[in-house]
Amino acid sequence: MRRRFKMSWMDNERKKYEGVEIPKELDFKVKQAIKQANRERLFRSYKRLGVVAALGVACIITLNTNTVLAQKMSELPFIGLIVDVITVESYQIEEDGYHAQIDVPQIVENVEADQANNTDSDEVIRIEGEDQTSETLTYLNEKYQEESKALYETFVEDMKVLEENGGGHMGIDSGYEVVVDDEKLLVISRYYVNTVGSSSTTMQYDTVDKVNDYILTLPGLFKDETYVDIISDYIIKDMKQQMEQDDSLIYWVGDDEFAQFEKIKPDQTFYINQDHQLVISFDKYEAAPGYMGVVEFVIPKEIIESIIVNDYYFK
Repeated sequence: MRRRFKMSWMDNERKKYEGVEIPKELDFKVKQAIKQANRERLFRSYKRLGVVAALGVACIITLNTNTVLAQKMSELPFIGLIVDVITVESYQIEEDGYHAQIDVPQIVENVEADQANNTDSDEVIRIEGEDQTSETLTYLNEKYQEESKALYETFVEDMKVLEENGGGHMGIDSGYEVVVDDEKLLVISRYYVNTVGSSSTTMQYDTVDKVNDYILTLPGLFKDETYVDIISDYIIKDMKQQMEQDDSLIYWVGDDEFAQFEKIKPDQTFYINQDHQLVISFDKYEAAPGYMGVVEFVIPKEIIESIIVNDYYFK
């Protein structure tokens, strides 16, 4: 009897464990971590074989001559895929003293352009009939929807509080821009401008590896955590040099007691620009006075070349 009871209890506990719902954000991050490990292992394999170019433009030539490789690469959802970023919804408020304009982006496949670029069936890279839905795009679209809705609901609640206290002026603008869209990367920026008396601006960037269906992170680009100090030292040097050359520029660095910026955060806002250079971004008031607005620093490749996992994104 005791043994049966023990097994029954274990079965019940196992069922409870298996029935626990994994939060979508955590589940996606776990999948991204697996993709990161697989991607780095793939890069190392290609490097040993001397065919790193297979992940670049040269891959297109190889696909026409290697049937097996073409079959494998066809399983990657973004190869040959052309996307558009459109506004699917806008939250708007225009009342006395209150303004809200929140545009919600959505990433969609440009089917017509995709088909036009693949008129010859022998050159179509994706497998006919296979589900090529991108987990990354699905995740981003859901995130954009949820965050925009939450932003609007918070604004409405703040309006009510302000009205209960005699009213006033308050505004928010949120939109997006496609910064990069090439054969390797899709970079989308989103801005949030809050106006209550003065205004503050926050920027967010999503940098997507279109080949591997993966969202890049700043730590994931580097071999170890030394990137924080190396990039920070370069930025501080650049800040000081800019201030020496232009008296109108002020950054919060220096030896005085008011200096605030010491180093970037490990997950500092960043993106990779059209020239495939790393760009570090600071929100308004984060590293400089408000009149400076959002400030950015392009990090030369030679500064980070020895610590990046590979140079695939930087060439």
